[in-house]
Amino acid sequence: MKTIQEHLETPVAGTYDVIVAGGGPAGVGAALAAARAGVKTLLVEQYGFLGGMWTAGMVIPIWDWENKGGIMQEIIDRLTACGNTIYTGPLLGFDIEAMKVLLDQMMQESGVDILFHSYFSAPVLDGNNLEGVIVENKSGREAYLAHTVIDCTGDGDVAARAGAPFKIGRDEDGAMQPMTMMFKLGDMDYVQAMDYFPIPIEKTELFFHMEHAATASGLENYEFNFERPYILSLPASHQGIAEMTHVRSKSGIDARDLSRAEMEGRKLVQEAMHFFTSYMPQFRHAYLDQTAAHIGVRETRRIMGEYELTIDDLFE
Repeated sequence: MKTIQEHLETPVAGTYDVIVAGGGPAGVGAALAAARAGVKTLLVEQYGFLGGMWTAGMVIPIWDWENKGGIMQEIIDRLTACGNTIYTGPLLGFDIEAMKVLLDQMMQESGVDILFHSYFSAPVLDGNNLEGVIVENKSGREAYLAHTVIDCTGDGDVAARAGAPFKIGRDEDGAMQPMTMMFKLGDMDYVQAMDYFPIPIEKTELFFHMEHAATASGLENYEFNFERPYILSLPASHQGIAEMTHVRSKSGIDARDLSRAEMEGRKLVQEAMHFFTSYMPQFRHAYLDQTAAHIGVRETRRIMGEYELTIDDLFE
């Protein structure tokens, strides 16, 4: 591969006690915890809002919501107090726009500095010591220094580029879990949340309805791209978030693979909508309101730390 050699002088735009790279659920918790502990904190986020997979990815189910604590419970309580949640058994749904605003408020209340539309580009290293990050944004290329950098990119970008060892996929073949393009439907008659827990284990209630609709429409051999779909109701009437697309054999840390996955995910959403409106009376008036800004990536790098958690550890 042809290369170029860059000679860059990057201005230092700020110094902090803690820098958090990535404003998804983990980054939100890390930044709030740091700032509330009284340290100067910067949160770097690629989108123009916080929440990551909660918001950009539209992954709204909060599992096991009754047993949360700390910052997560605070988020649930504040959303609920404003009527922006809906409880459906073990899952908690929420209004995505309300989540964006709430996270902004919590950061401002806690004194977190935020850089939106900013991408982590490279680590600032002194030998093996990570001393900051280089960020690319509309202001150009800037360096921010810190005593502590917390990698909440979701893919271990900071750790990997700083030289930390990592693994990708299964040991035997490198395969990773499929990606999912979430989407929002409007004007549904079928708005109650589906049974997320498969009965039997590989199916859900929604899938049974879809299989029945296919058979009744003479599509006995219809090939579905999924096995455990669900639709979770939103606080707004007759709207729901659907999870039912599986994009396989793509890497979330390969730019071309990720680009192809986004396009394939949107294509699968169109196919799902066609099936709904054509063969299921409950969805005859439904329409596609929007797809997620970012496909849901379940798995990429696993940073190798001091100890590797195994399945046996979970059952001790």
